[in-house]
Amino acid sequence: LMFKATDDIPAGEFSKIAEWVSRYGKPVVAVLNSRNPRWRQPNKVGRQSTRRDLSRSVHEHASNIRDELALIDLPAVPIVAIHTKRAAFARTRDPYAGPDAGSRERQRDEYGPERLLAWSNLPALELLLSEGLERYASPLRLGMLHEQARGLLLESKAAAQGQHEQTSVLAE
Repeated sequence: LMFKATDDIPAGEFSKIAEWVSRYGKPVVAVLNSRNPRWRQPNKVGRQSTRRDLSRSVHEHASNIRDELALIDLPAVPIVAIHTKRAAFARTRDPYAGPDAGSRERQRDEYGPERLLAWSNLPALELLLSEGLERYASPLRLGMLHEQARGLLLESKAAAQGQHEQTSVLAE
């Protein structure tokens, strides 16, 4: 699941997510995209108190997402905040034809791709996903298959009940 820190999430979106996760047993990681160019860029924010305030703002957005996920019975979803633009600037190759090419070139020259990547916090998300897959690949796959089968069976049952009700009405 991907969330932008600047957007309010429509209430119905969380319900759709909960239904999908529940029906198909999908594992969930929430990714919060902080678009603030000063977040996790210490050279632009010299004062530690200002850096703390920026992190607090991201934490508040993550808390809002956590609260909404708990309301739809997804209380233990990990949430990772990243800066996707910085991650893209770090990971893309030349020749780069994407958006904001001038800023990308300037930042790569000034800070280097390694530092941009570290500041993006993308490695934290990658680590979470890789460790999760390494430790839980089989149970995740079996759980998803089980829940997919259960979801399909429930849909089939509902369809059969609907046909049974129609047939009963016609028989009367």
